[in-house]
Amino acid sequence: YLVCGNGDFTRKDVKNYRIDSLETRVKKTGMKILKTRAVSFNNYKILGFSGYRGATDKNLRNLNQKTYRRIKKSNRKWDKRLKSLFSGRISFEQAIFLCHDPPKNCRLDLIKNRKSPMYGKHLGDEYFLKYVRKYQPLLVICGHMHENPGKCRIGRTTVINPGAAYDGKAALIELEG
Repeated sequence: YLVCGNGDFTRKDVKNYRIDSLETRVKKTGMKILKTRAVSFNNYKILGFSGYRGATDKNLRNLNQKTYRRIKKSNRKWDKRLKSLFSGRISFEQAIFLCHDPPKNCRLDLIKNRKSPMYGKHLGDEYFLKYVRKYQPLLVICGHMHENPGKCRIGRTTVINPGAAYDGKAALIELEG
């Protein structure tokens, strides 16, 4: 199972280009994309959440009203999707949350590049943090922040960023059962 992020081209994105969408490529492998869906896997529940929001509440101070309203609307939709994903009858002690960005304020979302204007800032997703804190799934597997492979904890939840696959990075996660 996998989720889409900001660099994945969907069928909609590739209409005018001569490239395969992520869905087309994945279909050939037998893997499945989880956009906003939970699936059972052995004794576990995998909660997949695809997508990337870009600008969020933390960047809204100096925007024009039209952009501000567009981002607020996007944030409401994002929160609604997460609420529907986490609202099922699930044993969160056996839940694995797959998402693109790391939750905000864990060390996996810290900008370490000294040349970046965002150096030293945490740029993870505040909504992911909200739902991880509230529901405490067993595991969160994320990416996006290529410079920060590793793991951290948020309460009882272990968060893992395996790193950029194109750099040969990966994580082997062994689960009981």
